[in-house]
Amino acid sequence: MLAIAYIAIMKGLQALAGILALVSSGCGSSTDATPDEAESKSGAEIIEVQSEPVVTRSRVDEPLELRVIARNPGENDLRFLIWNTPFDEALSADLFEIMFNGERLEYRGIMYRRALPPDDDAYVTLAGGESLEAVVDLAQSYAVDRPGQYTISFRPQPPLAIDDSGDVGAALAAVGEPITIERY
Repeated sequence: MLAIAYIAIMKGLQALAGILALVSSGCGSSTDATPDEAESKSGAEIIEVQSEPVVTRSRVDEPLELRVIARNPGENDLRFLIWNTPFDEALSADLFEIMFNGERLEYRGIMYRRALPPDDDAYVTLAGGESLEAVVDLAQSYAVDRPGQYTISFRPQPPLAIDDSGDVGAALAAVGEPITIERY
């Protein structure tokens, strides 16, 4: 029993060390860096993520949906953890910067606590040139219920799980311009 607890603690410490290394290597950097800049700063291979509105105008009582597309721009297969990404079963982290009347909206959605290491089904592998698409409803996690213009940018989090090999997998990097959606 003690050995199992020791192994769990060590894996947790390895994960924390990996997270701290990624975060400290990216401190002071913009999330709008080009994929090449992001790769050189984090040391991880990059999956490009672009967001686009499903509609550019919607009523305040309707969903506010974004289509999020992850693309592997390289030739090699890239594996990434779907936790805390738009590709998870539900939006479970503050992944979008949403500005309304000059103020950033707070994330009010769910937040999961999960055991490490993740199971294999928590990872997705994209072959070179392959894409993955998801549609997220931001109205489920952010207060977008007032009329006006909302400016939205995807802000990926650093990869947060380390498997037994110590590999964090590919990092997600936002590409493209912020999106503006009008609510009425």
